[in-house]
Amino acid sequence: MFLVDFICILSIFLFACLRSEVCLNLCIFALQFEIMSEEKALNFIEQIIEEDLKNGFPKEKLRFRFPPEPNGYLHVGHASAICLNFGLGIDYQAPVNLRFDDTNPAKEEQEFVDAIKRDVSWLGFQWAEERYASDYFQQLYDWAVEFIKKDKAY
Repeated sequence: MFLVDFICILSIFLFACLRSEVCLNLCIFALQFEIMSEEKALNFIEQIIEEDLKNGFPKEKLRFRFPPEPNGYLHVGHASAICLNFGLGIDYQAPVNLRFDDTNPAKEEQEFVDAIKRDVSWLGFQWAEERYASDYFQQLYDWAVEFIKKDKAY
């Protein structure tokens, strides 16, 4: 898994520098090779998922997310997270949501939201739902009040 991630990140970086389709094809090949590989070592996230499934968590309830902050353009570090999160969605045949962490409105702009969506699509991934953390602020507030009332928080 590490080697495949490294190849994918390197090829995305090279594409950004060289604008060569060969680099993008290298990333796609690396991901396909990983999927076709019969013996696959699990990373710690996959180990947790497998344990949950073994303990009865329904596979059809699995959901993944890619949670970028829309306060800048994506960089190489994001490529690793994109490959990991969408790769889990592929491996477990589960939806992956694009959930923007828009918790600092002063720094976030629509330009970055659009750029992130364009970049994720360009990498060949499609999200199930587009969501925003700010959509849940009232629910989070209500839970906080409930915890305070039950002396579980202060």
